[in-house]
Amino acid sequence: MHDIEPNIFAAGKAGDALAGTPAGAPASGDAAKDDRLLGPLLLSAKVAAIVCIIEVAIILALSAVPVTADGVPGAILQSVLLSAISAPLILMWVIRPYIAERRMAFAQLAAMNRMLRQEVDERMAAEEKLRAREQELELQIQEIDYVKQLIEEQASNAVGLAEDLAMQKQAVEESERRNEHLANHDGLTSLPNRRRFEQMLTQMKEAAQAKNWAITLMFVDLDNFKTVNDTMGHLHGDEILVKVADQLRASVRGSDFVARLGGDEFAVILTHAKHAGTDQLLEFAERIRTALTISVDGPNGVIPVSAALGIATFAAAEADDQLLLKCADRAMYAAKDRGRNCIVFHHEVEAAAVG
Repeated sequence: MHDIEPNIFAAGKAGDALAGTPAGAPASGDAAKDDRLLGPLLLSAKVAAIVCIIEVAIILALSAVPVTADGVPGAILQSVLLSAISAPLILMWVIRPYIAERRMAFAQLAAMNRMLRQEVDERMAAEEKLRAREQELELQIQEIDYVKQLIEEQASNAVGLAEDLAMQKQAVEESERRNEHLANHDGLTSLPNRRRFEQMLTQMKEAAQAKNWAITLMFVDLDNFKTVNDTMGHLHGDEILVKVADQLRASVRGSDFVARLGGDEFAVILTHAKHAGTDQLLEFAERIRTALTISVDGPNGVIPVSAALGIATFAAAEADDQLLLKCADRAMYAAKDRGRNCIVFHHEVEAAAVG
């Protein structure tokens, strides 16, 4: 558009030059331009009219002059005067079409000039609209950039919030796991506590019933543990309990379950095939008893810490939780009555009671 405008203005200026008016004059003065361009011709016509008037005056003046006898001077003079009078009229009549033609040409040039000016004005208005549109687009781009910045900030805040929520969720889950662990485990040895022991006893018995297996419950009670506490203090006693817990974990299989019931009492639950005899269970229990034989150096000499084991074993389909607990407990107390550091099966207690 910028390349076209100079040519348009040049055309406008050319039209102004042809019309006899300076470039940049208002369009409403086109008639005045034509009059100025036709000035010489109109001036000539006016001069001719004035001459005619003067000649008429001279004729009237000469009419009073006496004519010579032959009348020649008067006739010549009249002819000259008639010629002088008719010449301007003839001239005006001759140039009249030319004047009309020039006026039409100037009118066409003026119309073309107005059209060119109108086109220039339209193009300038279009350019102004384009500039306004560009400014509007720039403002829209700035607004878009501002909105984009806000969105990025909100996204960043959302990511930070999500990270905070994730951390809070992780902390809550960790707290729940810790609380769950504390609710189901012993705080000193980290072994499952009595609450968890009771849950696992039911679950393992049901699993053994589904396989038509047997279930065995062992109660373990430490010998001379009270002596350690009384002579060496509870801190040393706690160390013994932690060591016993570690020895029990190391002595059982991965499928077995070990728990601390409280104080110096522990329990072991294991499931196995029915054909596993007493000898195999005794070998398993003996390994535990041996692992729990601990010598403690006390202020008055060595304090022997050992374990009394009471074992109750049943086909899973034939026993309930209370029966297992009752039989294992009776067998454990029987082991302590026998002099401690020994293993007693519940069927031995029943046989002794019958005998």
